[in-house]
Amino acid sequence: FSGIPAWLLWRTIYLMKLPSLDRKIRVAIDWFLDLFFPPDLVELKIFGQRAMKKEHYEPGQVIYRQGELSDRIYMILSGKARVIYQTADGLEQEGDTFSSGEYFGERSLLEKQVVHGATIRCLEPLDVLCLRKQEFALLTENLPDLRESMERRLKEKTARESKGYGDAILGALDS
Repeated sequence: FSGIPAWLLWRTIYLMKLPSLDRKIRVAIDWFLDLFFPPDLVELKIFGQRAMKKEHYEPGQVIYRQGELSDRIYMILSGKARVIYQTADGLEQEGDTFSSGEYFGERSLLEKQVVHGATIRCLEPLDVLCLRKQEFALLTENLPDLRESMERRLKEKTARESKGYGDAILGALDS
């Protein structure tokens, strides 16, 4: 058998094996609706060989430098890292510290910047998952709530950084 007769035969046998009448009716209605509406499934192919990888860094190592090409987001599995900003006069200013469960590198990807705006340095042994720019874009296009959540967190981080710069400037003026 092949074609529609084989399909009908298989569906009939399958329905007969279901345990109760209400379940048989629900499955039959679902199959009937599938004839008119496409399945509501999304398959995001983000887990290729190079799409996501695990990396390890030791204290003092730089994950990326300010001005380097921005091509991935980093999600911390364990350890700590710190943001370092290079000022116009070449001095380093410390920013936020990130730990397990947090992420960094999203600013450049969300705002479509080509390079990183800060340096990230490892403070203690650090394990991260890295997701490439293309796969991150695919995720945020298909999961708008994820994008909104990351944008909201980015605004909070920016507000904290702005306050930190203001405090640093006021401290410098006082001394």
